Amino acid sequence: MINFPADTQIYLAQSPVDMRKAISGLSAYITDTLKNDPATGCVFIFYNKSRRILKALYWDKNGFMLWQKRLSSGRFKIPRHFQADRLVLDEKALNWLFAGLDFQLLSKRPELEFPNIY
Repeated sequence: MINFPADTQIYLAQSPVDMRKAISGLSAYITDTLKNDPATGCVFIFYNKSRRILKALYWDKNGFMLWQKRLSSGRFKIPRHFQADRLVLDEKALNWLFAGLDFQLLSKRPELEFPNIY
C-alpha cells in the first residue's frame, strides 16, 4: 500500500477532525493541538466524527503529501479512547487501518521457550 522510510513515525490523532481541512488546516492542527512540527517527516493520520474518512499528511523533502480514503460502507476501526493526544502506529498497522481492518488485533504473540527439545 503506502511505503515510508523505515524510521518514519506514524501518529493517529486522538479526536476527530473536520475533513474540510486541507494541508494548511491540518498543518495548523498539528502545530496547535498536537504540539508537533508537521514538516518533520512524520505521518499524521486524521479521521472524521463518523469514522468513514481518513486523511494522512506527510512531509516529503520539499512538500506535503495528502491522502484521503472514504469508505463506501462501514467505519474505520479506530479506538474510542487513547492514553495520550495521539497513538503511535507502525507501517503494518497503518496499512490495516487504511484497509478498514482492526489494527489492534495485530498484538504480538508471546515468544515461547523450550528448554528441552526431544
